[in-house]
Amino acid sequence: MDMIRISLIFASLVSACVSKVYFEGSGVSDGAPNVSFYVGMGEDCCGEDPHPVHGVEASDGGVILGGKFIDSGGSPNGFVVKLSSGSSVDPQLLEAGADGHDWTYTFGQPNRFDAVNSVTEKDGAVFVAGVNQSETGAIQQFLVKLDSVSGTELWSKVFPVSSGLESAFESIELTADGGVIVAGFSNAEPGGVEGFKSYGNPYGGVANVLYFSQSQLEASQAPAQPTWQQEYEAFGSVRSIKETEDGYVFVTSRSEQLYTVVKIDDDGEQLWSQDLNDHGEATDIAVVTDSGEEVGFAVTGHHHNGEGIDGSVTFLEPNGELRWTTSHGDPAGGIGEFEGLDGGNPKLIYDECWGIQSTGDGNIVVACGTGIEGCSVGNAGFGVECRNDPRRKWRSLLMEIDGAGEQVWYRIDSFYYEDEQDAAATAAEHVVRMENGGYAAVIDQDFGIGLMVLDSE
Repeated sequence: MDMIRISLIFASLVSACVSKVYFEGSGVSDGAPNVSFYVGMGEDCCGEDPHPVHGVEASDGGVILGGKFIDSGGSPNGFVVKLSSGSSVDPQLLEAGADGHDWTYTFGQPNRFDAVNSVTEKDGAVFVAGVNQSETGAIQQFLVKLDSVSGTELWSKVFPVSSGLESAFESIELTADGGVIVAGFSNAEPGGVEGFKSYGNPYGGVANVLYFSQSQLEASQAPAQPTWQQEYEAFGSVRSIKETEDGYVFVTSRSEQLYTVVKIDDDGEQLWSQDLNDHGEATDIAVVTDSGEEVGFAVTGHHHNGEGIDGSVTFLEPNGELRWTTSHGDPAGGIGEFEGLDGGNPKLIYDECWGIQSTGDGNIVVACGTGIEGCSVGNAGFGVECRNDPRRKWRSLLMEIDGAGEQVWYRIDSFYYEDEQDAAATAAEHVVRMENGGYAAVIDQDFGIGLMVLDSE
């Protein structure tokens, strides 16, 4: 989603609190969990135009967000922010250094391409996966270890590729044995990286997966090399990787149009692959469990339905066979300027889904953004309708989908300031399953970043 940012100066002129009617209005279906905590930060959190794309719950109950901001030369730099989860039902607008903002870590140099694409946390250490551009212009895989309490960098490591080629990490995941699995691409020709997650795609290169052991992660120095690594010539960058009972599963692409799920064993050897022919763009994958037992894999993303875009969810059996693919979106309802809306014109509305998590009972929760991407040439035939539709301002959309592909609940959310009728534009970029059974949504907001925590169901 491309949104024009509001100046932090404007944000600072309004109060951090909001009426509780925000949580009681329409746009929230029966059965949807309540919001227990919603915090937003402006550009003082982590740089100009911050765009969060991933997050993880910390071992002390806080939440760590990562993404990119724009440097003085107009290029992306990486940031990681730790926010403390609270119990207030009133959304808060935090200033840097205030209670609830634990720390910010940034990296990158002006006019170079640097970004955080995924984060994880273990025993008080944060591991950050992304991309770093060297002084010579080489775009390379980048791994960083931070102290979870202070945000201090403990070590960092660039993994270069052959001269003249590019690489990057897109996903990192803890493993049951105390290590991490990291994935992305290598050996790409220069010029193929326009961005990652919801702000672009890397094109070209070869999918690769690296494993680092617990002892490597706990060392005071960065590992020289992974314990093992594998490349997969038939596929592009790994968008998301997860550990399974007997290996790992990741979502990747064969081309810009065709996405694929790949299963590998504990040593990275490929076991099977399954093309997602009717899914569209695939953005994240979850291992679906029911009472502790793996029952399959679910992929989210989105596809074009003509002029508009709908969210996609595909479910695969444990052996990789397709069970179903469904479409979701065009949610009805809202409060304030969105009050009384029906589902709207599907040719105008974009529902873009970026994150997915298992609920632990066979269902899944999906994080999306919903709105109209301007009244552009693509929807010129609906000019008056488009200009009069308040959904030109994006909102966050979270949904639970059951094992048959049916929607269980949904909720649409915006960030409202006290005494203000106009909402800030938002989109949910990732969803985290919390230890207490609730969910945390990583939010991209037009004035900065957001974290919305939902109660356990």
